[in-house]
Amino acid sequence: MKKLRLFWFVIFMTFGTHAKESTNLQSSLSEQQIFRRCYSQMTRLYLPANDSRLTLIKNKKATAVELCMNLIHKAQLNNQLQISGTGHTRIETDAIIKTFNTFHVSWFQAYFFARQSDEFFTANVYDSTEMSIPYTLAFFKPGIQFRETLTSEKAYESVRSTKKPIYFLDHFENGEYLKVDDKDVWVTGGQLEVEFKPDLVQTGKLLGFRESKRTKKFVEQYEGIKMNIVPGQAMGGGVLGSSSYLLLNSGLDREDIPDGHFYAHRSWSKAIVNDLLCRSLPVLTEEDVVQDIKNDSQLEFQKNVKCLTCHSTIDPLAQALKDKMILPVYSADGPKMPIPNKSLLVGDLRRKEGPVRPADNVKPGYLKMRAFNGNLIEKPAGSIKELAGSLSETDDYYICAAKHYFSFFTGVDVDLNSKVEPSSAVADYYNFVVAEGLKLKQHQDVRTLIKDILSSDFYSSPNFGVKDE
Repeated sequence: MKKLRLFWFVIFMTFGTHAKESTNLQSSLSEQQIFRRCYSQMTRLYLPANDSRLTLIKNKKATAVELCMNLIHKAQLNNQLQISGTGHTRIETDAIIKTFNTFHVSWFQAYFFARQSDEFFTANVYDSTEMSIPYTLAFFKPGIQFRETLTSEKAYESVRSTKKPIYFLDHFENGEYLKVDDKDVWVTGGQLEVEFKPDLVQTGKLLGFRESKRTKKFVEQYEGIKMNIVPGQAMGGGVLGSSSYLLLNSGLDREDIPDGHFYAHRSWSKAIVNDLLCRSLPVLTEEDVVQDIKNDSQLEFQKNVKCLTCHSTIDPLAQALKDKMILPVYSADGPKMPIPNKSLLVGDLRRKEGPVRPADNVKPGYLKMRAFNGNLIEKPAGSIKELAGSLSETDDYYICAAKHYFSFFTGVDVDLNSKVEPSSAVADYYNFVVAEGLKLKQHQDVRTLIKDILSSDFYSSPNFGVKDE
């Protein structure tokens, strides 16, 4: 999916290009040019020639990096996680937070229900950008450590301004405009067919964020197992516990019960490797998975060592979601047509008094992969919370974040799938991103990372260090 890449490509082409040969850091922009660069990147606004901050730079009363960071500091969220400020400051603050919130959404391959599937009604029940909010909070809310994007137990949602929202679920019937809460009745797709009237997401201009207040609970039953359904409920594990992230990436059809074999949220596991670690499968070697071969398995891929270089990573990760399944919502009027299909994230399938399921007899989940430096990682991942904790301890998670931010400011997309030789044309970029990622793991402050990028020779170079061909 092309997602938002065209948007960022147009922006970056204004300032530089991807590395093609080697770095060239001999020339530098002036301080005023550096400030103009960061200002336009972060706000998407025009900076007037008579802006007072340019005068401060001219009179050497402030540096470009100081003024760039001042823009970010002014854009912080208040204690209620709302965007604050008045006048021109509010205009810049709105612009900066919108820019980076949109940028954080672009980290994910799947981010919009209407594009991922036909179930675009789901966007009325779940915030499609939910998984990006923890990153925006870590950026703009002082005191939040970056690891909390994975370890937070809370679920957040966007606060928006439209007073009369229009939803996908609203429609015309027999010439009459029906709102979602009018005459139509929706029911859950389990055995109880519970009437489904959830609190819906807000729409309109972004005003800030809040801890999810949508706590309406629906009790369903499927194959004799009772389940609690709470749209907007946190599942733990920060980004990983986002309902939207699972719904957008599950890969399972509605009503498939995970069994740890034929049915598992493998696409979700693959998305984690790609979105949160900036890696592509496989991330294991054949030597790493020889012991995983099962010649008597009913699953052909478990007999093939090449297949297992991927499955030995994604299958154990999917066990973290063995108690989660997806149910449809139906219209109770007329034929039971799914409206929408994937609109419910069901809670625990496992109950003390319930039957033992196949997934309960599968080995608990774990994280197994080769790190960016080639070291083998084996960590527990039996639940979403445990997996999130294990990921937060890796170097790769923070290096991936550094890669994203470096790409935002320079347009240089560093490949983390393999180590770079010292003589390589992109070695300087690779080494910088890795070093900054390791530092982020230590200091846990996104703004410090941003300051390092803005202060680098790459950023002050006219072409971000790219040598002209």
